Amino acid sequence: ITSPGMLQDILIGDYGFLVKGLEWPFALVLPYIISFYLVLSLLEDSGYMPRLGALIDGILNRVGLRGSGIVPLILGYGCAIPAIMATRALETAKERMVLCTMVCLAVPCVAQSGAIISLLAEQSVAVVALLFLLSIVVLAVTGFLMDLIIKAPRRQTVMEIPELLLPSPRVVGKKVWMRVRNFVTNGALPMIGAIGLAAILFESGALTALASVMSPVVTGWLALPQEAAGPLVLGILRRELTVLPLLEMDLTSLQLFVGAAVGLFYIPCIAVVAQVTRQFGLKAALGILLLTMTVAIFGGGLLARAGALLT
Repeated sequence: ITSPGMLQDILIGDYGFLVKGLEWPFALVLPYIISFYLVLSLLEDSGYMPRLGALIDGILNRVGLRGSGIVPLILGYGCAIPAIMATRALETAKERMVLCTMVCLAVPCVAQSGAIISLLAEQSVAVVALLFLLSIVVLAVTGFLMDLIIKAPRRQTVMEIPELLLPSPRVVGKKVWMRVRNFVTNGALPMIGAIGLAAILFESGALTALASVMSPVVTGWLALPQEAAGPLVLGILRRELTVLPLLEMDLTSLQLFVGAAVGLFYIPCIAVVAQVTRQFGLKAALGILLLTMTVAIFGGGLLARAGALLT
């Protein structure tokens, strides 16, 4: 049972279902999603993707992958679920596991990327570039370490390179429309639902109680304000919700960067964890959850201290 005032706060309060539920997925994230899928569709229909795989094959070989692994990685910047499913096309179990871990840890999905850009772009475009550079560095380190840990014979790369084609505007438009519609169905609507749940938890006091458990880590180790503990709880539902609430807080540039970095490496969405469990088993999913949580919290604290020394 809720009071009229509480119901009003749930609808239009700090996590207002009718305000943030429309603003975050559609006003902040959707424009980036449209531009990302437009570029991806052009690359696919032009026949450039196999060429990109051939060009980057030597680099990916250093982390135990082959050039064909670039396709799941790029798909991961749209959504981790199709990226994990695309690993089925890879020939070895090692490649599949390495790519899955890299995607879950350090490849931001399109909604998360939109949230990060919205959070940091007003402060500095250079900070946005620095964060994505950090993502690439962590990707490389993760792949290199997993290549050392998982022993398997290397296979020679064999790729078929098609001719370059001029993309059809009609076909590209249909692909972008289908992918944007899929985001609305499988991304925006679950995000709206998560925001609605967040509003209920916040106004009922449950979110504050849960956040208080994480408050010592957030304020002491990450050097963020206490209210930033709430987004870490929400990030369990949807990864981008670790970042989006920070937009409403009065944070310094360093705190924005640390908060965005924690959100970048934070635990995957529930749907992604379910997909990893389906593809690789419960043990692998639990291992990825532990890895992402450790890198996000431990790495965020290191960034906070390094930034404090430099400022």
